[in-house]
Formats: sequence, C-alpha cells, structure tokens
Amino acid sequence: MPIKTAIDTDRSIIIHTITGKFTVEDAIGAYELSFTLPGFDERMGVIWDHRLTVAGDNTVGSLQELKQRIETSRFKRSQPYRVALVAEKDAIYGMARAFQAISGSLPTETLVTRSMDEALVWVAGGQ
Repeated sequence: MPIKTAIDTDRSIIIHTITGKFTVEDAIGAYELSFTLPGFDERMGVIWDHRLTVAGDNTVGSLQELKQRIETSRFKRSQPYRVALVAEKDAIYGMARAFQAISGSLPTETLVTRSMDEALVWVAGGQ
C-alpha cells in the first residue's frame, strides 16, 4: 500500500501520505486502518497528503465508492470533522476538487489546497 498513516497526537491530526499511484482501494484501507492505530481519537482532523501522488485510474465512480465507504463508517467519527486534501500537481488537485464536490453529504468540512502548511493550520482549527 503506497499510503502511510501517522497520528500526530500533539496537533490531533491523522496524516495519510500517499506515494506513487493513488487507488481508492488503498485509500479505503488507510481510512479504516486509522481507527485502529494507537492514539486515534474520533475528533481528530485528517490530512491526505497527495504531494507525491501519481495519478491513478480513478473515475468519478471510484470516488463515489470512496464516499460511500466513508458514509458507512461515519459512526466511528465525531461530526463534523475537518479533512484537508493537499495536492500540488494539477491532475491530482482536480481529482481532489472532484471528490470535494461529490462529498457534500459527508459529515466533514473539506479543504483542497496546494500547501501543507495551510492544511496543518486549517485542520487544527485555524482559518
């Protein structure tokens, strides 16, 4: 799995770092794994770091599948919580914006940004 998940308990953030090809299956696996990691707290914000991501074969349908999987486990999270998608490359940024558009019914506030610093501040509660 090209996704590494770390829990930053000091900032109360889960950070998923994707390297290589991004697949919805890997994202679902990392999302579900995060619930089992030491230090997990249902109130934590989440950052998906796509700065090292290579575009995969994802479609709007596969992004819908990801959204549905998140919806089915919403009881494991306090609501709402913040999710930042960090993407520097145009293709990945566009994919992140597409996910943001279709995920409106999720119990999250979502930010798509090209800056990890902005994501860290925003997820931690800053503006």
